[in-house]
Amino acid sequence: MSIVSTILFISLVGLIVIIGRKMALVKKGAISEEELYNIPNPFVDDIEKLKYSTRKNVKRYGYLSLFAILRVYIHTANYLKKKSIELAKKIESKLVQSKTEGTNEEHKEANRHLKMVSEYLTKIRRMKKKIKEEEGLE
Repeated sequence: MSIVSTILFISLVGLIVIIGRKMALVKKGAISEEELYNIPNPFVDDIEKLKYSTRKNVKRYGYLSLFAILRVYIHTANYLKKKSIELAKKIESKLVQSKTEGTNEEHKEANRHLKMVSEYLTKIRRMKKKIKEEEGLE
């Protein structure tokens, strides 16, 4: 911690010295205040070119990334749609198989039951007919 604080102190002293020298030059009149603040920067042209190329590349890569994201979205949506349709068909086929298997057994039971009921009804009709004939109600 003491090393960091000494380095900070030394850098602050260096800045104070640099600013003090510039202020001394301004007091002597060697440099005007306008010249002090309007120092030409040799990298300004490069910065403008860098800004232009950065904007151009950001736009281009932005379009490319947008296109890639849309392609991935469309492909995954299509894949999920196909898989959901396949899954729905599988579930439907399983349900149809289970219904047909279940209904066959139920129909067999229902057919037996219906046959028994119909036989019972026919026997009752015969008995009624016999009773009516014996009593002469017809």
